Amino acid sequence: MKFVILLDRINKKIFRVDKSFRTKSIITDRTVAVAEAFGIGIDERKFDVFKNFIININKGDIVYITGESGSGKSVLLRELSMLIRKNEEEFGRLIADNELRIDDDEVLVHGVGNNVEEALYYLSMAGLNDAFLFLRRYKELSDGQKYRYKIAKMLAMNADVFVFDEFCSTLDRETARIVSFLLQKNARRNNKTVLVATTHEDLFYDLSPNVHVRKNFSDDVEVNYYNDVNKECSLVKNIRIREGNYKEYLNFEKFHYRAKKPFGIRKIFIMEINDKPIGCIVYSISPLSCKPRNHYLNHIPDAEEINRDFLTISRVIIHPKYRGIGLGAKLVRETLPLASSKYVEAIAVMAKYNPFFERAGMLKVNCEEPDWKERMRKFLNSLERYGLSSALMSSIEYNMSVLKNLRKEDYENLVDEILKHGSIMIFGDQYKRKILSREMIKEDMINSIKNTAIALSKASIKAQRKMYYIWHKNNQVLN
Repeated sequence: MKFVILLDRINKKIFRVDKSFRTKSIITDRTVAVAEAFGIGIDERKFDVFKNFIININKGDIVYITGESGSGKSVLLRELSMLIRKNEEEFGRLIADNELRIDDDEVLVHGVGNNVEEALYYLSMAGLNDAFLFLRRYKELSDGQKYRYKIAKMLAMNADVFVFDEFCSTLDRETARIVSFLLQKNARRNNKTVLVATTHEDLFYDLSPNVHVRKNFSDDVEVNYYNDVNKECSLVKNIRIREGNYKEYLNFEKFHYRAKKPFGIRKIFIMEINDKPIGCIVYSISPLSCKPRNHYLNHIPDAEEINRDFLTISRVIIHPKYRGIGLGAKLVRETLPLASSKYVEAIAVMAKYNPFFERAGMLKVNCEEPDWKERMRKFLNSLERYGLSSALMSSIEYNMSVLKNLRKEDYENLVDEILKHGSIMIFGDQYKRKILSREMIKEDMINSIKNTAIALSKASIKAQRKMYYIWHKNNQVLN
């Protein structure tokens, strides 16, 4: 038994594990023949798995248990879980991944948090920050996404100790590294304790364990303690960013919740891992009207200044497999100087859950919203009595799924409320260029659930609380 003990861990929490099994073979002609052939008895025997094994685990540690199949990793994991549960006052509540009860039909946005805001926060922390994923059921996820969802669920359940047996055993090794990095990053950020057991030795860098237990056969075990924490996922070492084209962007379009082509594209950059494209960023011409921009500049720029000095980031797309490990911020940070623009701005909704623009070095600009947006949000929230969630209403497909299940009377009341609320210009761009009376619009919406779903989607998008960011090529902040 080998130990490497760091001095600053002495007098911390020490656990002692003694675990053995007694085995006794049944007596048959064959077992007696084997015993005689090899000179062994068939009486009861004692098999030591852990003998006076000492391990030091502190609250907030990442414990990585490795070894060959059958060596006793799972036994140690169970024993440590039991001992930690006896010390709940110090370590807090423990939950193991095999104790989680997740219904196959559980929709992600409904499965974590006390409300939609909390759900999006926890899902984003686990790298599930995708508008389409929010609406999926658990059984529709990949194995890697299921692991991420478990992390989100554990965080949302306020557990303090996370336990994983056969950790990442079903995942490809890239996904296993990503999940490992996400787990330890979130655990350390929230002062959670993590214990994992696995046959795989290749997760050491991404887990950055404080305690590494190497379990060999019999009672042979090695323990090492560490203080260093790796701040980046190991995959980031193999990242390359290059200029791309619109055809390459189209390969990523399906991963963005706004699938239509960005207006006025000027630059596209592609992120690759080992020559495999995994992300892209699109720089486009900036809108002529933008209140936060005016607030930042302290003047209202004319069209000539905007077209000359400004670009906007219209898309940042990372393949879902690689989300959560900081690649969005890296892609923005490293391409901002390559955009060849005095100012670069970005307007985003999801940034409040995943503030990667700030991490990339862009300045967040707070600016008062127009009154109509708050009124619109209140109205959209009031539609919850029809079963509509304002947080999901930007999805036409979601709206359709709710509207088609309404009773005819309730659907007609909903349409009446939409028409009474205010300007159709705000609700439905599909009516902008049509000269229609209110009665004709109502008839159209009554006869077409899809048109109503589109109108609600557009209203939701316009009412969203968007975050504004700006970057100056000389990193100057104007007064």
